[in-house]
Amino acid sequence: MSIKELFTKMHSGEIYDPMDEELMSYQETLIEKVNQYNQTPATPEGLAQRESMLKELFASVGEGSYIEPPFHANFGGLHVHIGAATMSDLHYCRLVRNYQRLENVIDTFMAHSRRGNNSRWCHTLQGIDFSNCRTKRDILEAMNGDRYFKVNAASYSRHRTIEFRQHQGSTDYEKISNWVRFLAKLVEYSYKHEITTCTRIEDVPFLTDEEKQYFIRRRVTLN
Repeated sequence: MSIKELFTKMHSGEIYDPMDEELMSYQETLIEKVNQYNQTPATPEGLAQRESMLKELFASVGEGSYIEPPFHANFGGLHVHIGAATMSDLHYCRLVRNYQRLENVIDTFMAHSRRGNNSRWCHTLQGIDFSNCRTKRDILEAMNGDRYFKVNAASYSRHRTIEFRQHQGSTDYEKISNWVRFLAKLVEYSYKHEITTCTRIEDVPFLTDEEKQYFIRRRVTLN
């Protein structure tokens, strides 16, 4: 399957192989170009090099466009950062455990490429023992310091955020707004509550009936 066909499937929410050899090679090439961009010096020669590299990285670049390094980009998904600078360790740990317990439910309304351990860019949280975690550092260490999980604990040290990486890439307002609302409500709920078990969207405790119906429709569409 060609890169163009893979991108068409990716953007339309169809099933595609995120580990496709050609796709992985293409992404690794782009990541290497981004790394090279970040290493360019702040000299006239370096600035000219950056301008040339931006034209390689983007479909189109307007005159005078400029990105100050470090620049990070990935075409894999819709990544949502929520501020955690004032989030207590207790709240943070409870939030990660709640996401882990909801993960199988969340998988039902995600593209197949973002379910389970199907994507190398957002590994599953299943199998990780968070039960003894008491601090943000404990959570990160339980993940071996790796940011490529559905919940990224490594973003706290750099951005003071917690990052949610699971959702597939999208420009659809309804999908984006419902996912962001889901995460915001999960964060709020986790301030005082810990989920023990939840196996269906219908049982998610912090969603309204209307919100549940949206995710049920997504589940039906994608399964």
